[in-house]
Amino acid sequence: MNHRWTPLLWIAFHYLLFLVDITPFTCGAANSNDESDVDDPSKRILVNGDVLVIGGAVFLQHPPQQLRTSIESSCRQGNDMACLYDETLQRIKTSAIEMAELSSAAHGEYNGDENLDKEFDLVSMLAQDLLFIGSFHREQLDDGLVSALAHDQDSFSDSSDTLTKEHYVRAMGAFHAALYYYRKMWSIMNEQPPTRTQDVYYLHPILLANFGVALQLSDLYERYYQVFHEAPRSDGADMQRAADAAAREAYSLSYRYLLTSEHWCVKSQSLLESITSYEEKEEEKQNKHTMYNNDPYEKLYRRQVQEQHQLYVYETNQSLAATNARIGTLLLTMYAEGYTLTSEEMLKHEPAARTILLNSFGYVIDEEQEDYTDEIIDTIKLDQERLLLRIIDRIKHGISIYEDSAVNANLDLEDNRINMADSYYHLGMAYQYIGDYKSAISEWKTSLDLYRSVFNEYTSSPSTNAELIMDVVQSLITTSQQCRDASLSLGHYDDAKAFFRLNLTLRRYLEDGVSIEEALDHDKVDDVEDDTQEDVEDSIDYQYDQVFWGSTQLIDDSIHQHQTLLDEYYKTLLNHPDGSYHEVTLDIDGSEFSSMEFSDRVYEGSLRSVIGSLYLAKNDVRAARDELELAVVLLKKGMEDELRGVWDTKARDIDGNELSIPLYVADALLNLSYAQCGLKQWHKSMSSFEDALDMFAKELPEGENPFDYKNKDRGHKSREPPLRDNLLERMKSKYSIRVENFELRVNSTIGSEDD
Repeated sequence: MNHRWTPLLWIAFHYLLFLVDITPFTCGAANSNDESDVDDPSKRILVNGDVLVIGGAVFLQHPPQQLRTSIESSCRQGNDMACLYDETLQRIKTSAIEMAELSSAAHGEYNGDENLDKEFDLVSMLAQDLLFIGSFHREQLDDGLVSALAHDQDSFSDSSDTLTKEHYVRAMGAFHAALYYYRKMWSIMNEQPPTRTQDVYYLHPILLANFGVALQLSDLYERYYQVFHEAPRSDGADMQRAADAAAREAYSLSYRYLLTSEHWCVKSQSLLESITSYEEKEEEKQNKHTMYNNDPYEKLYRRQVQEQHQLYVYETNQSLAATNARIGTLLLTMYAEGYTLTSEEMLKHEPAARTILLNSFGYVIDEEQEDYTDEIIDTIKLDQERLLLRIIDRIKHGISIYEDSAVNANLDLEDNRINMADSYYHLGMAYQYIGDYKSAISEWKTSLDLYRSVFNEYTSSPSTNAELIMDVVQSLITTSQQCRDASLSLGHYDDAKAFFRLNLTLRRYLEDGVSIEEALDHDKVDDVEDDTQEDVEDSIDYQYDQVFWGSTQLIDDSIHQHQTLLDEYYKTLLNHPDGSYHEVTLDIDGSEFSSMEFSDRVYEGSLRSVIGSLYLAKNDVRAARDELELAVVLLKKGMEDELRGVWDTKARDIDGNELSIPLYVADALLNLSYAQCGLKQWHKSMSSFEDALDMFAKELPEGENPFDYKNKDRGHKSREPPLRDNLLERMKSKYSIRVENFELRVNSTIGSEDD
């Protein structure tokens, strides 16, 4: 759930595209220097005939045919930016040539006010035109993303999609160059002596432009850099290392430009604050003169200036709040990828950090930690916690600015509930990583309240865009899902049921188009007839533990391993009489033979439960449902056998601890409910979920929760179920027979006879 702009901020940003005539007046402003890229020659525009090199990207006067066709098609479809593309590019070329001539004539220095004014005009025009070009290519790039998703394309990495890559390269180049020239505008104006307070309002749009362009660059790096990074043609390991390096560079660059955005926000804030006291003093002076107090035009003018100033302050505060929240969100993503914050306040990518994170969720993948001492591991954990605390501080700071801005604005402006809801959601995620589930749920509940408030407002207005409503509903679904899992972690089963019921009603609203009243009434889901439809073409991916399981190949390998165990088990059942499971020929009294059939339902059920869960991790919900339904049946029969005393010995895990078969039933039911949800079997899904939680509540020891139970199962180096083969132990107890000469297939991944 990425941080979103309010419509007001988008209007403010696109307004920058059309700043045509800014006069170079300045006012005393705070001197700060984040001008590291101002003199970077790679950001300049080079002109060679019909070729422009902008920010390292090559722009031709006559673009490649594929791009030319795309631009012309967009123009015919009513895209005004596409229609103005050639004209704008030609103006950039002309302005760049004039800039070069002016610089050459002045020998790189200003030559009087006339040259300074001319240079500023050229720089201003270049900045605006480059922002226009970058915004056009960014728009086309995002449209390409939507198109790719609509056609089930995994990414843009396919070399055949040269058009999308062309848009990416040109957007990057144009934004880099635009940032260079906006910084140049600030540099020129900031060097001039202050003239009047009103000049600040000429400076403010330039600061806002620097902020906006840096934010665009940050977003481009975060979303697309790794996708378009050219990996070397080499073996798989080298390509993976290159991809990992590209991801780290993308995060680094995105973070850098977010800090740049924050820098320009703070600069703008300081600039506006510097004139507030000045305006108050001027007003105090004027109030002493009756002439000013009685002049209606003067009063009107002063009120308009105050309102404009208030609007600028509001915009700046909103931008600063959004930037802080986005910094926190990006750092949260980086944390999940293995970044830490050292005691020297340095962000560091530590390979073992991600492994430690996975282990904390019960996934034991400790190969990368073998060379680390306990002391090093403890240091990494401290650095992880330090980063999480920094993330929490950042997001909280953004939220506080949002709240203060809303209170102090007193303007009829677009509210910021969506961004605040997103911020509370990510704040809850940070608390979850720390393990503070109570705080996480508290923040997510606040997020849910804000989302629901916006949802109610959107759905009550017939003019609201349907995509906006769907976006909010998706956020409600994601947040309610997090609340459900956190409630399970705390053992709050009634709360978990309520959140899951909310999750189902929202999914029904989104996927089946039920009425708004029914979607918001949690109790009505049980009144709906069981929906057995299995058309999942438009259903939402469940994304079961996807981030922790890793690649699809890893899941496929694990499915294959468990399926092999199942196949071996069936072979053992079929090959008789050979001392195997299915038929055992015993000479009990020395004269008669008896034939008995045995099959370990718990063993087979546990295998199918794991296979079904793995299919769920792939979002293959139909295969998951089939395996898990059978697993539940087998495990319940095994539970009945246990209750009827068929076996005198209890099932035990690999450590010899007694197993509770009902807990295996509950685990299978829990995953089955998720698969049924993915198949739109809403009533069955709710029923399975409630049955699972009732069983967990009855069987789990006090103080434990379903995730504690699952993590115990994962506390071994294999991801297979920790069930061992107890068939022989049961046979020994039930029939008092000698089994030393029996042929037994033992699966080391599940347990051994010696255990």
